Amino acid sequence: MLTPVTTDFYSGPVDFAVFVVPLGARLQDGFRALIEQVARGAIELLDLEIIGVANGEPVRLAFADLAADGEARSVDLAEFESDVLQPDDLAAIAGELPPEHVAIAVIYEDRSLAEVAAAWGRHGGLELWAGGVDITDLAASLAELPEEEN
Repeated sequence: MLTPVTTDFYSGPVDFAVFVVPLGARLQDGFRALIEQVARGAIELLDLEIIGVANGEPVRLAFADLAADGEARSVDLAEFESDVLQPDDLAAIAGELPPEHVAIAVIYEDRSLAEVAAAWGRHGGLELWAGGVDITDLAASLAELPEEEN
C-alpha cells in the first residue's frame, strides 16, 4: 500500500478528472501511469471509480470486471477505491456516457508543490490557500488582457 504524503503543514489542491473509454479498451497502461504518479509523490490518489450503466442506472464497476485477459492481475487498484462519489455524482457521470463506454473518475490531491512548501516552511512559511482555477475563468481573464500581455 502506498503511503499518503499529505501533512498537517501542507496539502495540495484536491481535484478530479473523469475519462470516458470504450468497453473493451486496454486500461492497464493508463492505470500504471496513474500509479507511477502516486509512487513519485506527484499526486495522492483519494479515490478511483469506474462507472458504467446497467439497466439504465449508474453502477460502480471493479477493474477486474473490465480488464482484458491478464490485465486485472497486473495492476492492483483496490486500495484506491473509496466510494467518495455520491449517487448524484454517479448519475451525472453516467448520464454523459455514450453507449458501450465506461467512465474512470480520478479524485486526487496535487502534491507537485509539496517540496516547495516544505522548503518555505523551514523558514516560517505557511500555506495560505490552495485550490483550482476553472479553465473557462482563466480563458476569460486572458482574453481581457491587452494583446501585448497575451
